Amino acid sequence: MKKMNWKTKIIFGSLLCITTLLAVGFVWIYLLNAYSLSDPLLADITSPIGSKNHILFLEEGFQDRGITIFVKTSKINRGKTKRVAVLDWDSLYFFKELRWSNDGQVAVFFIQLINESCPEIMGFSINFSTGKIITPPWQNKYATTKKTEAEWKKYETQIIEIVRQHGGLQKDALTQEDLNNLYQKISFWQIPK
Repeated sequence: MKKMNWKTKIIFGSLLCITTLLAVGFVWIYLLNAYSLSDPLLADITSPIGSKNHILFLEEGFQDRGITIFVKTSKINRGKTKRVAVLDWDSLYFFKELRWSNDGQVAVFFIQLINESCPEIMGFSINFSTGKIITPPWQNKYATTKKTEAEWKKYETQIIEIVRQHGGLQKDALTQEDLNNLYQKISFWQIPK
């Protein structure tokens, strides 16, 4: 077998380096463009009574972005981040606002049903004093089923009772517009699990 001369080695090595650099460059440009079009956003909201109770709003997706809420407090999941619920299901409901109980212990997430003329509904709740998360029994991590306004209203009564026990709701609300001002871009490795 014939050995390569030094000129052939230099040309071959140069072509290999250039090809590698071009491939890495194209992959980097592709990932940069693809990722920047769908950056996840995160807002960290703390309870009015103390910074130990956190609600994380994660907005992610590409064309149909969705909001998922997580909670982080010592009374729930031993202080680790825990997924609570999806706040907007295509063609079923979407997030309207977050309001706190007057004692700052309960977070209530209001939703609006799509194709229903009903007012906002208390769809989800986190009771920081007991560590209890209240979500509809028909919703799980990956799916939900369409329910009527009457079924939502019946479910809502348990949240209304908890709010009553904690002195009612504060007037101030955190809306989608407020969230948009609080969101920070994050990298995929920073997404809560």
